Formats: sequence, structure tokens, C-alpha cells
Amino acid sequence: MRNKQQQRIVTILACCLALLALVIVTRGQLFSISAHLVRQAISPDLTNTAMAKSAPAGFDADFIFQTGKPGEAVTLLAVGDIASCSATTMFGKIGDDLLFSAGLGADMTAKGTGHIRTEELVRQYRDLPILALGDLVYHSGSPAEFQHCYHPSWGHHKARTFPTPGNHEYKSFGALGYFNYWGARAGPNRRGYYSIRFGDWLVLSLNSEVGVHEGSSQFDWINATLADNRSDCVLAFYHSPAFSSRHRKNSDGVKPLFKLLESLGVTAVLNGHNHFYERTKPLDGTGAPALEDGMRTFIVGTGGKVRKRRERPAPISDKMITEENGVLKLELREGSFDWQFIAAMGQRVLDAGTAPCRRRS
Repeated sequence: MRNKQQQRIVTILACCLALLALVIVTRGQLFSISAHLVRQAISPDLTNTAMAKSAPAGFDADFIFQTGKPGEAVTLLAVGDIASCSATTMFGKIGDDLLFSAGLGADMTAKGTGHIRTEELVRQYRDLPILALGDLVYHSGSPAEFQHCYHPSWGHHKARTFPTPGNHEYKSFGALGYFNYWGARAGPNRRGYYSIRFGDWLVLSLNSEVGVHEGSSQFDWINATLADNRSDCVLAFYHSPAFSSRHRKNSDGVKPLFKLLESLGVTAVLNGHNHFYERTKPLDGTGAPALEDGMRTFIVGTGGKVRKRRERPAPISDKMITEENGVLKLELREGSFDWQFIAAMGQRVLDAGTAPCRRRS
């Protein structure tokens, strides 16, 4: 009898330790993950209901969103690396995630003023679409962080935001918080890439955090999408830049994607990840300057916490701005585009220019 009681105690302790380990490994998201998997197993319809609501009007089966008539100029905003908040419980973010899983919790307090300032800036442009360049909420893109940190400020612009995931979104298991928050806006089948039509421009939202190598489904989709669209004006946005003055470990993994986009005649790419603004020279597929017909890169990781020291620009850099929160404003016209980088403080224009679309062969 005594041995059986000891075995029960050992079993209970082992289960408790296993549960604790799962909570820690999943950063407290164990129950939200479990609930999602149960809904998915019961019915995909329940999963879709639990996610963000329907797609924007105009999406077709391949999630091509049409806004603006052919020939009309379209103005939009772009920025990444946005919200960061302090935990509300003594157990930190794990405690917040557990409360969220139980349907509880409260809005979190912003760390610093960066994402509050940029939200106030985009509020001045109420009708413009927003391209959100990944790492939308720190530290792990959890369901609690999206609901209680990102949503109270930037959530006001959810209906006009087109997102792409960053590496911090994938600190949540399967980027669960990101896909459940954005729902249909994140693209079909939780793949994280889709296309949008802005006037004469085709815009691709891509996922730099999953398969971006030759032969991957995303590569095949990019090739097929651009083969079906013969416009010279194509813009792509995704989180991690292949080439920048600040090289990071994610950079090498997206070089094949950059090379593919350049070879297909894409005019420009927008990235986040590095917490500053940078505009590169036109580049060829290897990242070397190609001033006559290269692809431009804009890095706009300035939505929240920004780098507080100056960087040394690399030879490929045309313009670098550190220590400034701000957003990139683009005007997409027939055959060309204009850009302005606007600082959140004082709404000063710190970089501006115009360029033609690349000719696609």
C-alpha cells in the first residue's frame, strides 16, 4: 500500500514537472496552443471563427487585393519593428500568456514611447494603407502580446494594415499569435505570403522566416504570380533584409529570395529587422551596386525601439538614419514611385526621392 502511494506521489510530481516544462518551453502559451489545436481538430470553421475576422473586401481565391483603379496613383505607409510592452504580472510574459489563455489579462504598458509616436504619426494619414514589415510586437509575438500590447495602439489601424511576419513572431509556436490575430489578412493556409494590387502596381507580402530557397512553395508561388502579371511596377515586402549596413544572421537565409526578386524585375523591396532607416543603392542579385537597373532596398525598422548609436554606412548604402522613429511614405504611380521617410517627432521629412519602375523582360 505504501509503495502504491509513493508511486502516485512520484507520478503526480512528474506530471506537474512536465506541465511546468511545457509552460516554460511554450512561453506560457501551452493552453492557447492546445485550444487552437482542439478547434482545428474539431472543425476548420471553428478555427477560422477563433481567428481574426473575414478578409478585406476584394480578396479573391489567391488573396489578391485590388485597391485603386489602373492609372491612379496610390499612396501608402510602411514600417516594421513596432510594439514592445512590459508584462503585467509578477510571473512576467509567461503569466500574461496564461491569463490570456484563461480569457483574462489587461492591456500592457508600453516600453518607451516609440510605437506610441509612430501610431500618432500614421493617425495623421487615416485613409492610407499600411505595410507592416514584421516584428510587430515583442518579445515573442504571443497571443497576449498581440491583444494587450499591439492592439490597444496599432490595432486602431488593423483594417487598413497588410502584415508580414518577422522572426519574433516565430518565437510563438508556429507564429500562432500572428496568424490568429491577423486571420485572413496573413494570407491563405497560414502560409504568410500573398499579393495585393495597388493601382498599376503589384505588391507581394512575403514570408522571410520560412522556406525562401529555390524549389520551395513560396519560390514557386512568386514565379507563378509574376508570370501572370506583366506590369513593370512590382514591390515586395518582407522582414529580414538580405543586404544592409548591419549584417545579421538572418541575412544569408534570404539572399536566394532577394536574387529571385531581382531576376524577375522587381523594382524595390521593403524590410524591417534592423532598427534604423536605410535606403540602399540599386543592387543586382548578388548585392553589388547596379546603378543603371538594380533593385532598391528600403529598411524601415523604425516603428518602436530604434538604434541609439550611429552605424557606419556600408558602400551599398545611399542613406542611413538612426535614432529616429518614423515611417516610409510611398506614392506608387504609373511607371514610377516617390518616397519620403517621415520622422515621428515633428513630422520632418528626412529622406525623399523618386525613381522609375524597372523594366521587366
